[in-house]
Amino acid sequence: MKLKIFIFVILFMLSGCMGTGDNKDIMREPDFQGLNSTVDDEKMVFVYVDDDRNQREKQQNARTEYVYAYWLKITDDTIIVNEEDEEVAIDETFLKHVEAWVKEEFQEERTEVNIHDVSLDKESIFPVYTADKIKRVEVERTKKDVLEKLKSYEEGKFTLHLFIDDVNKQYEMRDEINEVTDLISDIEVIETGSVRLGPPEDAKLLDIDEYPVYIVLDTEDIVLTTHQLDGVKEFFNVKE
Repeated sequence: MKLKIFIFVILFMLSGCMGTGDNKDIMREPDFQGLNSTVDDEKMVFVYVDDDRNQREKQQNARTEYVYAYWLKITDDTIIVNEEDEEVAIDETFLKHVEAWVKEEFQEERTEVNIHDVSLDKESIFPVYTADKIKRVEVERTKKDVLEKLKSYEEGKFTLHLFIDDVNKQYEMRDEINEVTDLISDIEVIETGSVRLGPPEDAKLLDIDEYPVYIVLDTEDIVLTTHQLDGVKEFFNVKE
């Protein structure tokens, strides 16, 4: 069954790490680490730690059976800092990886849910903690990490990805984007693919600095880099 195509701004999930319990010393290890996925008007922060999918399933944006994720209540006493331990506003941690320390005794819990079906304003289905401290952290990524995320996982098949560095270009490239998604859906040897909008961090790690750019990968590495859609069609022997 042909996979569904997803257009998304790059987000790379990171597995979380557990810490210790109800210790008031902020120098202790963080209770968990994850992606700060939302900040609402009531100063509630949703941190997505991990889920049950393997890398291939994450690449395909597959359903989740359960996730590790938590809501954090921000109070006047919550310490919020950046990588250099300088105080920042909570908004400056949005869509960033964070380490979290909580006031209560933390227990790792998983929530049985398909994350695609969840409205994040219904925080009651996820555990809620009071944030003692939130620290924005940099996650070191390598070319190998990007290849693992983008490559094909089936021998004899490929993945096709279009990187667009400016989100606004999606409008002027609408016809080309539609053609790319059609190719991904129609060509049997393309396992999956994506159109990636926004800051091209993944592409930079692949030593790409000119956009828009198409890349094709097999199960190990990049097999085609081109700035022209015609180059993709020629690679896959597409007849006009």
